[in-house]
Amino acid sequence: MVPPACGLEYRDLDTLANEFRLLTLSSTEKDSEEVCCSLGYVSLDDPPPYTALSYRWGDEEITRPIKINGHKKQVTENLEAALRELPRHDYKCLWVDALCINQADLTERGRQVLRMGEIYSKATETIAWLGVDADDSGKALQLVDVLAINPVKDGHNPLLDARDEALKWLKNDPISTKYEGHWTALLKLYQRSYWNRVWIIQEIVFAQNILVFCGSRHTTWENVAKATNVIVPEDQNIRTSVAVLRFRNATGMGNVLPLDALRGLTRDAAGRVSEYRSLLNVLTRSHESLASNRRDKIYALLTLSRDGRNLVPRPEYNISIEQLFIAITTAMIVANKDLDVICYGKSSAQPNLPSWVPNWGDKLPHTLVMDNQGHDLYNATGSLPGKPYKGTLAITEFVSDGLVLKARGFLFDIIDGLGAVEPSFEEDPQNPYHRLVQPTTILSRYGSEGGILHAIWHSLTLNRVGYQTVTHGNLNLISLTFEAAGRAELPQEFNVVLALWCRNNRSLKLYGRELIEWWRQWSTYGNVDSLDVEHIIRTLPAGHLTLLSTLQVVTSCKRLLTTEGGYIGMAPNAARKGDKVCLLLGCRVPVLLRERDQGRYELIGDVYVHGIMNGETLNKESYRKLQDFEIL
Repeated sequence: MVPPACGLEYRDLDTLANEFRLLTLSSTEKDSEEVCCSLGYVSLDDPPPYTALSYRWGDEEITRPIKINGHKKQVTENLEAALRELPRHDYKCLWVDALCINQADLTERGRQVLRMGEIYSKATETIAWLGVDADDSGKALQLVDVLAINPVKDGHNPLLDARDEALKWLKNDPISTKYEGHWTALLKLYQRSYWNRVWIIQEIVFAQNILVFCGSRHTTWENVAKATNVIVPEDQNIRTSVAVLRFRNATGMGNVLPLDALRGLTRDAAGRVSEYRSLLNVLTRSHESLASNRRDKIYALLTLSRDGRNLVPRPEYNISIEQLFIAITTAMIVANKDLDVICYGKSSAQPNLPSWVPNWGDKLPHTLVMDNQGHDLYNATGSLPGKPYKGTLAITEFVSDGLVLKARGFLFDIIDGLGAVEPSFEEDPQNPYHRLVQPTTILSRYGSEGGILHAIWHSLTLNRVGYQTVTHGNLNLISLTFEAAGRAELPQEFNVVLALWCRNNRSLKLYGRELIEWWRQWSTYGNVDSLDVEHIIRTLPAGHLTLLSTLQVVTSCKRLLTTEGGYIGMAPNAARKGDKVCLLLGCRVPVLLRERDQGRYELIGDVYVHGIMNGETLNKESYRKLQDFEIL
C-alpha cells in the first residue's frame, strides 16, 4: 500500500530518496459512482508493484471529476474513463503522468521528464489505453488476435481457419465479406489519436510488458505488432490492394512496427552507441508525432537517445519555442562538428527562426540526410581522392547573438534550369517560381547519351539503396509511367502526385532533348497506344511497384535541376534559377543557398547533384577556394 499524500497539496519530491508518486485506485462497480483514489510517495529504488499508464490526455476543456485524497479534481474525459475501467481488471496501483507529476511546477515537470524512461522500465506492466469502446473496437481487437496466429508455430490453433478467411478480404477476394466489418473496425483503431502522441514512443520502448486496452477489451502489444506485420507483406497482389493502401495511410499502421523495432534495439543493444540512437535520428524518425506543447517534441525523446541528456541537461518549460529550437540545433552542431542537422531547416513557416534551424515542433521536410541514416549513401565533402572517407569536420561560428551561422565551404555551381512543381493544397498554385524553367546551357558533364540517362535515373531515385544499378526493366517502367501519366492511365494510388508531376515535366529539355524523349529512346515497349498500361503496371513485380512509390515520394518534395556547369540533380521545390549549390564542411550533402543583403545567405534546403555526392570533384585545388558563408 502506498502511503497517501495529504489532500491535493503536492509536496516536493525527496530527490535523495529518489521519490516519485503513485496513484492507488478504488473499484467503481457502477458507472454512476465517482472515481476515488489516493496519491502517495514511494522510492523508485524499491517501489511496490505498479502499472504505468500510456494514454492520450484528450481535450483539456472536456473534463470529469474524480476524488484524490478526498478532494475533487478535474481530469480529462479520456483519463477518467481509464481510471474507471482499469480497477475492474485488478489494476489499482498506477503511475499516471497528469496526476503523479505536479504539472503546475515547471521545474518538477522538467526533472520528471528525464525519469520517465526509468519509471516505465520499472513498472510491472504498462497499459496502452487507446480509449473507450467505439466503432466496433471489440471486433478490431478480435481480428488482431486472429491475425497474430503463426500458421507454422500455431498449426493446431482452432482459429487458423478464421485467419485464412480474414486474409481473403485483405487480398481483395470478391467472395469474402465475413470479416469486412472487422477490417473496418481495425482501420478505425489504427486511426485513433493515441498513435499520434510523441510521448508514447518512450513509453512503449521502455515498457517491459504491454497490454493494449480499448474499453474493456484488451490484447498484447506483441499481437498488435504481429497483426500489423501481416498487413505489410511482400506479396504483390496484397501490396496493390486498395484495402492495404487505406491501412498504410493510418497513423497507427506507420508507427507500430518502428516502435516494436526500437523496443528490440533497446533490449538487444543496450548501451550501444549508434547513429540510430542519436537525438537527431530519433527526432527525425518521430517528426510526424504530435504534442500539445511543442517543446515536448524534443523533451519526450531525450532519454531514448545516447546524446540527449548532454545536449539538453534539463528540460525547461519557461523558455520560448524559438529559443529552444535554436539552442538544440546549435548544441548539435557544436557537439558533433557536423552540419547535417541544418538540412532540416526551412521546414515550415516560422518567421522567428533562422533558415538553418529546423522547426522541431512541426513535420520536417524529406531530406537526403534522412535517407543517409544507416546507409552512408552520400559523402559530398568526403576525403581527398585516394584516401579513405572519414568525413570533414564543420568549421563554424555563431554571430549576431547566435542567430547567424557562419560555415566554411565551397561554392560549387549555380542553378540554370528547373523542372515544374505540382502545387499541393499547401502551396500557392499561382506561384511563378514553381513553373518549369528551361535551361539555357546544353553542356553535359556525363559524356555519352548512356551517361546522361544514368544521371537522370540516379537523380530521380536520389541514388537510394536498391537503385544504384540501372536495369532495362526499371527504365521501361519509368518510360511507361510517363506515357501513362500523359494518358491519365496510372493506377489510382500513383495518380495523385506522380502522374501530375510527369505530365508537367515531360517537356523539360535536358541537354537539348525533352525528358520524355530520353525515356522513349530506351523503352522496349515500342508504340504504347495499343497497350493496357494500367494493367501492365498493376501486374508488375512488387519491386517495380516499390520504385513507383519511391518516385512518388521524391517528386512530391523535389524538382529536377540543371546547373550552369552541366550537372543534373534534384532540388527542393522552393529552388529558383540562380540559387547557389554549395558544399559545406561537415555536411554530407550539398545545400542550396540564396544570396540576401550584405553578402549573407538564406538556406533553401539540401540538394542531390549527380556526380558530386561522394566527393568526386574535390581535390587540393578545391580546398584552396574555401570561403565562409553567413547563413541567416
